[in-house]
Amino acid sequence: MIHKSSTLFLNREHAAQHLISKLSEYRDKNCCIIATSNGGVAIANHVARRLNADLVFIPSERIKDPSDSLKSIGVVSFDYAITDELDREIPQDFIYRRTLAIRSELWSRYPEVHNPIDSRFEDRIVIFIDDCLETNDEILGCLRTVRKQHPKEIILASPVISHSATQG
Repeated sequence: MIHKSSTLFLNREHAAQHLISKLSEYRDKNCCIIATSNGGVAIANHVARRLNADLVFIPSERIKDPSDSLKSIGVVSFDYAITDELDREIPQDFIYRRTLAIRSELWSRYPEVHNPIDSRFEDRIVIFIDDCLETNDEILGCLRTVRKQHPKEIILASPVISHSATQG
């Protein structure tokens, strides 16, 4: 009997090497790497160094479903908030209060990180990197904000993407 390991990558550095090989054509091409999670920063840092690209960390936090803390109903960052289209009603007041609380948490956790998303992505190749993309709402709000700046190209790169993140 042959035993196969279910591990795709040995560690985040190994995952970064995989992404670097896939993104090598973007080396020295006026790229900006965006990480939206702490795990994504670990991978994005390796990729940015190898591609000679700028690295930007745009932290975000999920809004947890009030009836099931394992589920997410949206995501909040310094510059954006996005909620899922839901079959059931969640009070807007709940979403508003959670958004304020999450932003406050982000300010206290990352006081040196926030720079309003301005025109730093205009006419640049923007590469979003996350270590494990579980839902698409982790990227959607940031993506909508970056698109307003008219980047030359947008790429999403993640070594692991769940089935639910590919939907929508």
